Amino acid sequence: MASAVQNCDVTKHLDETWLHYMMSAATEAKWQRNQYVPTVEEYMTEALTSYGMGPIILTSLYFVQKKLLKHILNDPEYSELLRLMGTCGRLLNDTQGFERESRDGKLNIISLLVLQIPCP
Repeated sequence: MASAVQNCDVTKHLDETWLHYMMSAATEAKWQRNQYVPTVEEYMTEALTSYGMGPIILTSLYFVQKKLLKHILNDPEYSELLRLMGTCGRLLNDTQGFERESRDGKLNIISLLVLQIPCP
């Protein structure tokens, strides 16, 4: 349907975006399965993608904006906007879900930061 709205095949771009999202989610699942505690930097790299802003925003843009020009999607500002939205969304999600995720044995940014506090 998005290809019809855009009047060109956008399947490959959507597939790549969803694949990137699924690979990040798989990395987080692997960490949990192996009880691996990532660094804050490792966590945030995957968490920004696994939050899912890329697939959500891209799919929406394809339906809202007729003839979404490729140069817009390839522009560094688009990537930076997704990164910033993903950061804000992930941090808000982690803050709100901290207690539940802790009960489930899942790490998030709050628990990682607590683990990095040096013991006196």
